[in-house]
Amino acid sequence: MVRKAKQAENPESVGDFDEFFIHPDEPVFTTGVVCRLLTIPIWVLKQLDSAGIVSLDRINTGQSRLYSKRELAKLSKI
Repeated sequence: MVRKAKQAENPESVGDFDEFFIHPDEPVFTTGVVCRLLTIPIWVLKQLDSAGIVSLDRINTGQSRLYSKRELAKLSKI
């Protein structure tokens, strides 16, 4: 039986993605996303990165830096 999904209360919502498990150490957040989530300028994130506040063992795809949930949580406490 297929159930029709409930309409989201927020019309701009694209769905509830909490059903997907992402390991806390999996690098998935881009620099721009991290800056928007933490409401910090990119230069601040770059300074924290160069100071070694976040770990350097993340996957680089081209020129993109990717951050994990664990790194995001660490940065949010600063």
